[in-house]
Amino acid sequence: MTAVAWTPHDRRLSACGAVVLIVYTVPASAAERGYEAWLAAEDNPFFNRIPGIVHYANWKIDRVRTGAEPLWTHFDFQGLGGRHDLERVWFSPDLDRFRKGWIAKWGYGRADVPPVFGHAYVMEPVRIAEGSPPSPSVVSFGTGGPPAEAPTVWRVAETVRKHFSIGPAPDGRSWVEPRSVNDPLGFDWVAVGPLPAAGAALVADASLIAAPTDPADHCLTFLRVMEARDLDRARTFVAPGFRMVFPGGRRLDDLSDLVRWAGTRYRWVKKRFGTVDRGPGFVVVSGTLYGEWPDGTPFEGIRFVDRFAMTPDGRIAEQDVWNDLGEAILARGA
Repeated sequence: MTAVAWTPHDRRLSACGAVVLIVYTVPASAAERGYEAWLAAEDNPFFNRIPGIVHYANWKIDRVRTGAEPLWTHFDFQGLGGRHDLERVWFSPDLDRFRKGWIAKWGYGRADVPPVFGHAYVMEPVRIAEGSPPSPSVVSFGTGGPPAEAPTVWRVAETVRKHFSIGPAPDGRSWVEPRSVNDPLGFDWVAVGPLPAAGAALVADASLIAAPTDPADHCLTFLRVMEARDLDRARTFVAPGFRMVFPGGRRLDDLSDLVRWAGTRYRWVKKRFGTVDRGPGFVVVSGTLYGEWPDGTPFEGIRFVDRFAMTPDGRIAEQDVWNDLGEAILARGA
């Protein structure tokens, strides 16, 4: 079972023009059978390779604060580039096979399929906080007008039939309908934030199980890991054949070579990040360097730009480095 490689350049939830909410539960035996590890290793990467899906994340409810216990214990945010991506994602042959396999392997922990599980819910953004929700978060569901203070709020707009679970829509009905026609969820809006949203009928603490790694976050973490000289961990961020290109055309193929070479130029160095830009298959990070020269003299304010070329699976293939360290070294010797 394969899916076409799909590498949107911004995988954060805030980059999604529409989000499909999927609620469900699993059998009590799922935990001991390794359900969460399976989500992280198989389910989440597979969904995030489907063209049109920008951000697919698996969450679980830890505790209900306000309202009646819902039927569901888990939920997914399936973020799309926009509403126009819904049909090609929902009827992806690869996804159909995978989702049917999920039902056969895990199921809903009950013989029947309640309407709320047999459908998913298209949500339009009212307000979106930059990035993706941290874990844990407070998730609120309510009716009426959306709350004014929650950092992330969606309006539930449409109900989508899970044809792979309960079969195609009957004659005269569409696979996607306005909430005014079909509303098994029963809520007008969904909010995510650090606190409960005002006016919510259901408030729950939720934690993240699995989510895609944003390429920019991946690169920034790699740079911090390299600053700490944790080379074993740093190697998990890069692809086979990874190489680095430094000013003057110097090429290095191994992170250990970089550490040895850098030791002749400075005692230590760190980066203050300025701007981060994303594009198809690349990330560019710029800012300034600070640290100490080999004799212990401090330096700061040295400009740098790192451009990362990314592989389709989200690892770093190449790092091109530009900075003013060479000029600063020459100036010290003048």
